[in-house]
Amino acid sequence: MLGLEQDGPESCQRAVNSSFVMITVPVRVVGDGDRAEVSYHWRVGSFAGRDTPLTLAKGMNTSLFGRLPEERFQTGEPLEVVVSVPGVVPPLVLWSLQYEISGSNTAPRIKRLED
Repeated sequence: MLGLEQDGPESCQRAVNSSFVMITVPVRVVGDGDRAEVSYHWRVGSFAGRDTPLTLAKGMNTSLFGRLPEERFQTGEPLEVVVSVPGVVPPLVLWSLQYEISGSNTAPRIKRLED
């Protein structure tokens, strides 16, 4: 089964002329298999972003992008990205990572929490 691993530093920045924080996490596809259809979403507190479809291919490099409302982006709050196989009950989570939000509204940051 294909999976993901983070492949570089995560980043975030306040979107220009809006009230959102943009997040990017570079990932590399690892594991067995050639292709997989997955979806991912971001979660902070009680807020969960919409599912974003993504096709994975063995050895591919890509990034997971998120856009979160600035009012949900509070220092000390946990932030999680979850990649799962859509249409499976119960949900089959392939990969997830947790981060902690820090910084300020003008200079937001996230820090990966160790496993």
